[in-house]
Amino acid sequence: MDVAILVILAIAGLIVLTFILGSFFTVNTAQVAVVTRFGKFLRTAEPGLNWKMPYFDTVAGLVSLRVNQISLTMETKTKDNVFVTIPSRCKTASAQRKSTTPITSSRPVAQIKSYVEQVILGHVPV
Repeated sequence: MDVAILVILAIAGLIVLTFILGSFFTVNTAQVAVVTRFGKFLRTAEPGLNWKMPYFDTVAGLVSLRVNQISLTMETKTKDNVFVTIPSRCKTASAQRKSTTPITSSRPVAQIKSYVEQVILGHVPV
């Protein structure tokens, strides 16, 4: 009888311990964490110590708030039929982005590159 009570108390203690330890998480500086409940977006967690409901909430990912630079090297044709290469060290062929909210696109860098290329190609031949 006493062994059964000890086993039940040990299991209950283990559940309470995982509940307490699974409740807290940390987010580094210059990042935010995306917290989901059953796979649905719930909130973003700011840097520092945060709390979530264990077994229900999960940290789906971290989003960097740092400014990222995307370098582009592209070749275009001018109005007088001369091909010009715009290097990545050129200020006009670099894009900077800063994420303030979670990005919904699956390929944000490719989407930004495509947009910048369209803008540059629209102005170079002139």
